Amino acid sequence: MPGRRLGGSRSALDSLAVLPVITSLTFLFRSIGLSYQEAAIALLDGTRENFRRVSTFAAFVGVAATAGLGLIAFTPLVQVWFEDVSGLSPELSLFAVLPLRIFSSIPFFSMQLAYQRAILVFGRATRSITLSTMIEVVTIVLVLYLTIHVLDWVGVVAAVVALLAGRIVGNAYMMYACRLVLTSTGMLGAGAIRAAGAIAPASHPDVS
Repeated sequence: MPGRRLGGSRSALDSLAVLPVITSLTFLFRSIGLSYQEAAIALLDGTRENFRRVSTFAAFVGVAATAGLGLIAFTPLVQVWFEDVSGLSPELSLFAVLPLRIFSSIPFFSMQLAYQRAILVFGRATRSITLSTMIEVVTIVLVLYLTIHVLDWVGVVAAVVALLAGRIVGNAYMMYACRLVLTSTGMLGAGAIRAAGAIAPASHPDVS
């Protein structure tokens, strides 16, 4: 989506050249959340103990993945990746550094997204996932329009800011829905132990 709108931005050709390289690199660290979501759904059973384990692991992996990407983005390794691995020219490599650094926190929010989706699937509140996706898309479009057509930002910078803003807003929307699920199932707040036995069989059916 951002790529389609970069044609009218400043440094459009350079932006279109480096954006796929940046998103490919970040995907290496964001993809961890794809497998985590399935594992988290399987582990959530309505008990506070397993919820804490799932939450702790999500936080640890999110921070570790973000630190790993930051190790590349904020050190000389960034030139090695862009020039030697990705084959960008020194000029394009330098051009891509700032947007990568702006986007370097995306693995944490992607892990948060997988964590929140796992909770909502467990609680069968999947409508919130759909609404969150819609909100994220709308936010991306609005931020792209603002940064490109009003603020006249460089295209790739506008794109990564829009993608990051969309993800953060989507995460923020799901926070309330997740809290409702966690409270109603007893995994958060008082009554977790009493609620776990009654909720786990109904909310976590055998899928074997």
